[in-house]
Amino acid sequence: MPVCATRRELDTRRQHIVRLLRPIRHQNVGCDIGPGHQGALVLCAHDGGRRAQGMAYRGERFRTRVKTIWAQYFEIWREHSVHDGLVLDQLCLNLYQIDSEARVFDELVSVHSEPGADSDMKKGPHLHVKKSVEPLGHCHFPLNYGHLKAVLQSGETLTNALKDAVKILNEELMNRFA
Repeated sequence: MPVCATRRELDTRRQHIVRLLRPIRHQNVGCDIGPGHQGALVLCAHDGGRRAQGMAYRGERFRTRVKTIWAQYFEIWREHSVHDGLVLDQLCLNLYQIDSEARVFDELVSVHSEPGADSDMKKGPHLHVKKSVEPLGHCHFPLNYGHLKAVLQSGETLTNALKDAVKILNEELMNRFA
């Protein structure tokens, strides 16, 4: 089941994302819409200020409430001929531990959703543990597997499910690094 939105709804999603990320930031992030690869539109959170067109969203990160943990959030939306407007291709929240001396971001965990994926394990919000032994980093741990259809009903229901994931990351990961 695709998650669809109009361009106007995408504009209002920016404020939903700002509220979504507040527990790990304690202040508002910036959130802009820009062009992505192959005609996609990308919603991207950042530390502040407006981003130029053609933003390099994969490199955007923002500070969290924990000095050594940084985050990245983006959504990729594509135009779709069958569905009116835009269809969500992917949303992604990554948390990184920063090595300030080496200036390196080491990815800890990723929570993302690929509503159009073939596997139900990937459609709703699921967790990847990145700083681990292989193959654990490639495993999908779906957070909403039992009620996936309800989660993928709309952008709002998917965001509400993601709020639970942000709460889990805040309480279980961020608090332990604080």
